Amino acid sequence: MILYAACLNPLLTTLDTRLEGINITNKRRSTTAIAYADDVTIILRKPEEIAVVTSILNDYMKASGAIINVNKSQALALGTWPKSRPILNIRYDNIKIIGFHMSANTKTSALMSWTTLSTHIKLQAQENYHRALKLGSRIQYVNEILLASVWYKAQIFPPPTDIVKQINAAISYFIWKGSIFKVPLSTLQKPKREGGRALINVMAKCMTLFVMRMEKQCTKKGTLTAEWIRTWTRKSRPVNPPDITHTPKKLNYILRYILEMAYIMPQRPNEKESSYKK
Repeated sequence: MILYAACLNPLLTTLDTRLEGINITNKRRSTTAIAYADDVTIILRKPEEIAVVTSILNDYMKASGAIINVNKSQALALGTWPKSRPILNIRYDNIKIIGFHMSANTKTSALMSWTTLSTHIKLQAQENYHRALKLGSRIQYVNEILLASVWYKAQIFPPPTDIVKQINAAISYFIWKGSIFKVPLSTLQKPKREGGRALINVMAKCMTLFVMRMEKQCTKKGTLTAEWIRTWTRKSRPVNPPDITHTPKKLNYILRYILEMAYIMPQRPNEKESSYKK
């Protein structure tokens, strides 16, 4: 890996020198490429840079002997970028980055990512449906294995309501194994001291993880989310009811975060006396 990083560095340096890149937080240096292991993401600002990056990649392939796998490469067009301008015959498509499907808008990206995960959970539940497990063991399997990948996805995209219903249907299918008498999931989700079985509430935990992640991103210096929150003057607790007119409506996940924070952020001594009720 060290040798690969050393061989890749000249390419990244050349891209930094000759491409415009994007400036996320008003830093002096712009981001032109992101390299993770053997995956390289190159950011182009204008169609004229296609010829530049093509020249850079061709020179690098001649010098290093490396070859770009066009079949495994994808391009994502954002905004008004013309898809008619090919880049090394790489197709324009939705791309997958570390388990997340990314498209031209956030809503589609979230729906694609969650739809894929929901299908995987339903298939996993069907494959393990006939295991000889008691009720307690089945609930433990759901909490610790079946829903494990959900918590990772929830920290980036909050789940659509329809997807959560599908996941809950798969959970009910797996737990009751064709039984005629079925206790509602809402009862199983109660603590054991209240007569439940401590089954995890999917939507509640997803939103908790998402809000915690967003709060961390909003307070961490140098992140794009923190810069957005600063620009939209959202660093302090929202008024009641939350004023969301300054936040772009297309960024639905940011809006959901602001609404959630209106209820969970602690009251500060210097703020006006007002209660936040659901």
